[in-house]
Amino acid sequence: MPSMHDNAFLEISDVETAQKLSDRINPEGLHKILDAFAKRYCPVTETLGLGYTWTVQQIECATDLMFKQASVTWNYFMMRSSGQQSLQ
Repeated sequence: MPSMHDNAFLEISDVETAQKLSDRINPEGLHKILDAFAKRYCPVTETLGLGYTWTVQQIECATDLMFKQASVTWNYFMMRSSGQQSLQ
């Protein structure tokens, strides 16, 4: 089980599999499933001529970095904070 905080993964043991699962997410298909649940559990919206707008905002392109060793993270931080352009 991956380690999580809020909606962020703190640790993923199999990054390749996680990426494959992420690549399979289909927003249009997810919207159809959510529409079916809404129709089943809240039919009044259809009676009133209303609908839902589904957004998938929590699926993000990560701009952070993942390292296999904490020491690399520290070295990268120190390099960037000192203005260096590459790890030595």
